[in-house]
Amino acid sequence: MSSATLVDDSAAAPPRTTSQSGFVVSARILLAVACVLVGFRAAALLSALPTEHSPRVSAYFTDAERYHHIAAHSGVPYADFEVEYPPVTLAFIEVVAQGDVRSTLRGVGLASFVLDLLTLGAVAYGFGRRAGLAYLVLSTPLFLLPFVYFRVDFLVVALTAWGLALVKRKFDASGGALLALAVFAKLWPLTVVPLVLVQRRPRAIVSVVACGAVGALGWLLVGGTAGFQQVLTFRGAKGFQIESVVGGMTRLFTGETPRSESGALRVGDMPF
Repeated sequence: MSSATLVDDSAAAPPRTTSQSGFVVSARILLAVACVLVGFRAAALLSALPTEHSPRVSAYFTDAERYHHIAAHSGVPYADFEVEYPPVTLAFIEVVAQGDVRSTLRGVGLASFVLDLLTLGAVAYGFGRRAGLAYLVLSTPLFLLPFVYFRVDFLVVALTAWGLALVKRKFDASGGALLALAVFAKLWPLTVVPLVLVQRRPRAIVSVVACGAVGALGWLLVGGTAGFQQVLTFRGAKGFQIESVVGGMTRLFTGETPRSESGALRVGDMPF
């Protein structure tokens, strides 16, 4: 082989550019930061998981006791006993609320951690790795008090995130179906459904409407109109929860003393 051939071969393989090297370093830094933040969340969860001797006065037990009560109740939900959660969340509670209250609390915490990671995956898949890292960074302060893992909120967050991500990736039918499921987990995903309308994705819109109609009909057949009423009013509560915007403003400007109602501290009176 001639020296000219060697020169030509080396010229045919361009060296790694500075920008390529910088991209690799940036990707590694992003991955390292993401791992640290996920590790922090896992540590926060593990430190808060109850033991057999954990005091029941812990605020973490409040929701778990309600979940356990719902799962242990006999009869048809909505029809035979009141439930303040829509059907998808109710099904989730029935699955994770096993054993006693402590077991329920542990089940909800571990399931929420998995759903949190699924939400991270949805954001990264649909909107890019930097968006996924932003989700981790912005939400991590919540876990300084990791009570958020001991509620059912991550179920609806994960469903909504994957619904939007799939629509973004042009899996319109699947994304629309997940958005409809999210609405039947909690009602607030209705506020993000208009994003599908803005993007003019007819298949996603048809999927949301069709799945929503089927779900609403099934819910009506099981629980009657009482099911809708129980969820909309949180089991007939008359006041606004003090953690809500309306409840917080009412308490601030009226100075009303919160009262315990339907498992939460409330002020004011709803007009319905």
